[in-house]
Amino acid sequence: AAAAAAAAAIMHDHRNSLASMASMGSVASLDSRDRSSLMGRTHSTQNVNSGSVWLPATVAGIVVLAIVSVILIIYARLTAPNVQPSRGDQVNPPFTSVPSPSGPGATQVTNMVVPTGGQPATGSFTPVGGTYDCLCVFDIDRTLTGKQGAATACFGNQEQIGTQDTAYSGGTMVLSTLSQSLQSTFCGSCYRAIVTAGVASGEGSAERSAILNVLGGYPATLSYTWSAAIPVTSSLVFGAMDGRKQETVRDVVNWFRSQRGVDLMDNKVHFFDDRDGNISPFAGTGFNAKQVSCASR
Repeated sequence: AAAAAAAAAIMHDHRNSLASMASMGSVASLDSRDRSSLMGRTHSTQNVNSGSVWLPATVAGIVVLAIVSVILIIYARLTAPNVQPSRGDQVNPPFTSVPSPSGPGATQVTNMVVPTGGQPATGSFTPVGGTYDCLCVFDIDRTLTGKQGAATACFGNQEQIGTQDTAYSGGTMVLSTLSQSLQSTFCGSCYRAIVTAGVASGEGSAERSAILNVLGGYPATLSYTWSAAIPVTSSLVFGAMDGRKQETVRDVVNWFRSQRGVDLMDNKVHFFDDRDGNISPFAGTGFNAKQVSCASR
């Protein structure tokens, strides 16, 4: 009996130990879940807090970068060197003073500024008034130029190597003695113009550039561009009808008056051509006309 009682007491104590261990495991499990839950809440709270800090910081950074970029652009523009285009890239040519006329009876005026160079000037022109008081108008083919391929046969004529002249049978351009000495004649103190039946080898040709250079450029012609005979919009006229060039010369004189403010008296206008059929019709016009290159032609 005593042994049975002792065994029962031992079993009771063992059951209490198991119950206690189970209870402790439950508490441990509960503590583990609570800790996990708590850690989760803490982690979540940390994420939310860091996000609320990151967003304003990013916006502020973008604003600062934008301000810095604007400052750098302004600085670069203010400190950039003033680079001028090369002569070949110029839109408008440089300027120079018109030389004062020195011939007998020429009107002396204050020097005025007009464009010079190889490119057409753009925009409106400022009338230059009475820089010169006379006008010399020239035919081109066999007047300012000689027969192609015959430079050696005509004393003083000069072949322009590399420049084509399409007039008549064509060939290398030849400058006549008149064109080479034009500046030393009384026409050197007059405005100069072209009235020719040909086309001077066409738009943009080297011949047209050479002829303009022979005349003295813009200061002498007050024009860079070339014009057909109808209507006249320049002092450089091509396609004028033989036998009626006096009408085209009149249109050129009117162009100088209306477009350049240059009022020329008829008896101060001189026309030069190699064909007699273009000279006689000038009778009664008040203009002067003279046939040149008669023998050499």
